[in-house]
Amino acid sequence: MKTLCLEPQYVTEPEPDAHFRSYAVNDIYERALVLLTPAAVGQVILPDQPLHLTSHLVEEESVKPWLQPGAELAPERGYMLDIQRAGIILLRQRGYGLNQRLIMLGLFLEDAVDYVATERGHQLGALIKSYNSPTFKVRFDEAMRAIAFDACAYTGYLGTLLQRLERQGLLQDKATLADYYDLIRQIFGIGETQEAQQTQRTYRECRKAMQEHVGQRCPYLLENYLIYTFFSHFYPCSLAGGMVHNYWTMVTIYKLCELSLLVLSAVRRDQLRLHDIYDLFAYWERRMMQSEFLPLVEHYVSKRENQSLELFNALYDLAPS
Repeated sequence: MKTLCLEPQYVTEPEPDAHFRSYAVNDIYERALVLLTPAAVGQVILPDQPLHLTSHLVEEESVKPWLQPGAELAPERGYMLDIQRAGIILLRQRGYGLNQRLIMLGLFLEDAVDYVATERGHQLGALIKSYNSPTFKVRFDEAMRAIAFDACAYTGYLGTLLQRLERQGLLQDKATLADYYDLIRQIFGIGETQEAQQTQRTYRECRKAMQEHVGQRCPYLLENYLIYTFFSHFYPCSLAGGMVHNYWTMVTIYKLCELSLLVLSAVRRDQLRLHDIYDLFAYWERRMMQSEFLPLVEHYVSKRENQSLELFNALYDLAPS
């Protein structure tokens, strides 16, 4: 059986207590190192080169099936591998910013839902190729013009979710000294009344700091982390509720990490170390390992996922970096 792996790219082996997430679909067995510690993050999420996926053969009896025998297979899961590979291709379109790539991924998944529903799943390869056509470019440009990012909506959407997670004790973590929720609350006044102009100004200052101290110094870091999340948590179809639900859940969790990195960049600036960023990524990975975390995020997302334009305006800043 062929295996696709997202593991350390160094010659050295991972630490003996390293945790791996494994699953199998059709004839492909996949596994990824779980980024529970900064050391694990440093082995996979490299700052200056693209994420690398390796492939080799494993014994079939060593593979634990992702789906149990007799489990109901949702239609889109029959095309999981095609959709996942296409998603990774789109997230690597470096002619676009990360937010633009996420929008492109969302458009693709909406199209993929339609293709699967109308029994055209076998044409997904042609669909992804069509994204290089002038026709798609016009459609994509129109989608970009319809988005008006609002920093107040950004902090409102993510801040409300953070407050709910905090009330359930899901943001507390003994493995890191940083209290990211408290840091975000102080910088953006989460839970307090703030003037819109102040929120906009604070956001812009934080974003500028992140571009300077993360984006320019570590050009592949956020792309690699985003692809890791997409791959290792088996989006776009790992959760019940369909691909659009999976998409908004993934994007929301990624944006929580982004908000944390925005404020960390603004506070640390020149003192921001790569280890600090790795610690932040590991923190959010540990959050996702809590049994109550994903259900709470899913419930929050499910009440808003049909309001696509509002979410696009709240989450996708298309201003030049």
